[in-house]
Amino acid sequence: MLDGIDDLDWTAMQHAYGPAGDVPAMLRGLVAADAELRSESEEGLWGAVHHQGDVYDSTLATIPFLLEIAQRPGPSQATAFDLLGSYGGIDTASLVELGEARPWLAPGGTYEDARRLIADARQVFLDQLASSDARVRDSAIVASLAGPPDGRVAEALLALFERERDPRTRTTAHAALGWLSRQGLSELDDWVRGQRESPDPGVRIAALIEAARAGEPIATPTLVATVEAAYDQHGPALPTSTRRRLSRRAPQRERRAEAEERVIARVCEAVPDPAPLLMALLTSSDWEIALDAISPASEHIRKVRGDHASLVRLIAARMDEAPKEVGRALMVAGPLAAPARPELVKAPVDESVLAALVNVQDPHAVPHLRTELRRAHPSSSVGFQVARLGPVSSALADDVVRALRAGGEATYGLLQAVAQLGLAEAVPEVLRVLPDPFAIRALRLLGPPARRVVPQLQDLLGAEPKVAVAAAHALWSVDANRSGLSVVLHELDAPTNGFTYRAAADAAGEMRVEEAIPALLVGMEGDDRHGWPQLHSARALWRIDPEPALAPRLASALRTCWVNNESIRLDVAQLLVEMGPSGHALADLVQEELENPLRLTSRGGGWSTSDVERDEELLATLRRLA
Repeated sequence: MLDGIDDLDWTAMQHAYGPAGDVPAMLRGLVAADAELRSESEEGLWGAVHHQGDVYDSTLATIPFLLEIAQRPGPSQATAFDLLGSYGGIDTASLVELGEARPWLAPGGTYEDARRLIADARQVFLDQLASSDARVRDSAIVASLAGPPDGRVAEALLALFERERDPRTRTTAHAALGWLSRQGLSELDDWVRGQRESPDPGVRIAALIEAARAGEPIATPTLVATVEAAYDQHGPALPTSTRRRLSRRAPQRERRAEAEERVIARVCEAVPDPAPLLMALLTSSDWEIALDAISPASEHIRKVRGDHASLVRLIAARMDEAPKEVGRALMVAGPLAAPARPELVKAPVDESVLAALVNVQDPHAVPHLRTELRRAHPSSSVGFQVARLGPVSSALADDVVRALRAGGEATYGLLQAVAQLGLAEAVPEVLRVLPDPFAIRALRLLGPPARRVVPQLQDLLGAEPKVAVAAAHALWSVDANRSGLSVVLHELDAPTNGFTYRAAADAAGEMRVEEAIPALLVGMEGDDRHGWPQLHSARALWRIDPEPALAPRLASALRTCWVNNESIRLDVAQLLVEMGPSGHALADLVQEELENPLRLTSRGGGWSTSDVERDEELLATLRRLA
C-alpha cells in the first residue's frame, strides 16, 4: 500500500510549517494499526498539509495516496474521504448545518488544481456509497460534491436516500441534494422541499429550511413541532429538579440532544422573521429547547432592527436556569436589555451580567465596579465601563483616581473615565502618563479645569508628530492657546500617516484655523478607500467655515464616504446633524438606511458585543435627520 510514496521529493514541497518531508510518515500513520498514531497523523494532515483549508503543493501530492486509502476498508477510510472532500472545497459541517458546502473558495492556483483532481475522482466516491460503514457513506456523500454539479451524483444520492436506514446519512444525503439543487440542478427542487413528511426529523428540518429559503411561508407551529421532534428522537428531557441542580452546580449540563444544538439556529437563519418561532421556543416546557433558543434569540437581536422587548423579557425569564447564557445574551443586547433590569439586578454577577448592567446604566453596577477598581490590579475594561455607566458613575470618582495612581493595564480605560467624569482632581495622575497620546486626550477633554498643564503640553510640541499634534489640540482646549498652530498646519501639509492627519484635522476644526482650509480641501477630496481622512477633513472645514457655499462639496465627499464604508456612517450622520439644513443633501441615503431591517453592524460578517449599541446610536442619529 502507498506504493511510490518515497519516489516523490517531499522535502522540496511545502506545507503550513515549512518543508513537507514529514508527510510520508503522516500518510503511513493514517493506515497504522496503532490508534494513537492514526490520530496524530490525521491531526498532522489537517493541521499542516491542509491548514485552515489551505492547499499546498504537498496537499496535491497526497491526493493519489488518500484515494488509495479511501478505496480500502479500514479505520481511516472515512478520514481519507473527509480530507479529499475538503481539498475539493466541501465541508461536512457547513453542508449539514448551513446547507452551504463550500467554506473554502480561494480562486485559482493549487486550490483550483485540487478541485479538479477531486472532481475527476468522483467515481471513487460514488462507488463507496455502497459501503457497509455508515461513516464512510456519509463522508463519501460530501466528497462527491466537489467540482461542477453533476446529474450522476444526484441520481446516486437519490438512490442512496431511498435505501439508506441510518438517519445521519439520510440527513447528509438530503443536504447534499439540496446543495445540488441550488447549484443548478433545479429539477431536484420539488423533491428536496417535499421531504417535510420524512420519518427522520433531521430531514424534515432540512426540507423546511430549503422551503423557507425558497420563499415558501412556513407556519410557526409547524416549525416548533419539527424542532421538538428533532430533540425528542433522543428521548425526553431531564426533569426540572435535575435540570436546576445541574445548571447551578455542574460546569456543563447533561444534554440528551447534543447533536441538535444548532437546529434552532439553522431554522432561524432560513426564515424571514424568526421572532415568533423564538418566542415559542423560549417558552417551551422542554428546558433543552428553551435554553438552546437563547443564543439564536440573542443573535436575532444583534442582527435585526426592531422592538425586541418581548424577546428580551423571555430570555431574561430563563436567568435562574441558565445564568451564563442569559447574561451573555443580555450583554449583547446592549441598551435593549433594559426590560430585563429586574432579572439583572437579582442575578449572580459575572462579567456578562456586569456588562449588561453597565449597558443599561443601572446603579446596581456601581458596587461591583468599585470592588474591581479597588483590586491591586484592576481589569483593563473597568475604566471603560465606568465611562459608559452614565451619571451614576460619579460615585466612583475617588476610586478612579486611586486606581489611575496605581497604574497598570487599566490605565487607558481609566483615562477615558477621567475625561467622561470630568475629574480635574486626577490631573496629577494623568501627567504621570505623559507623553502618551491617550493621556493628552484626557487632558484635552477635561478642558479649562486642566489649565495648569499648559507648560507640560507646550514642552511636547517638539515631540514626535502624533504627540505634538495631540498636545497642540489640548492646548487649545484647556487654554485657548494657539501656540501649537504651526504643528497642526505642518501635519496637514505633509501628513506623517492617516491617524496623525486626522488628529490634525480635528484640531484645525476646533481651533477654527482658516489657514488650514487649502490643505483640508485636498484631504477631503483624497482617495483613501475607507474615507476617514476625507470625513475628518470635511468636519474640520464645516467647523471653520460653515457656509452654504461649501456645503455641496462637503455633501459630495460625505456621500462617497457613506457609500464606500459602512462603518463610517455613524460619524457621517453625526456631522450631517451638525450641518443642519445643509446636511439634508444626503436625505436619500439616510432614509435608505432607516428602512434597512438589518443592523449596519451585522452586515459585514463581523461580531462584537457592542454591535447593538452602535447600531441603535446610528438609528437615533438618523432619526434626527429624517
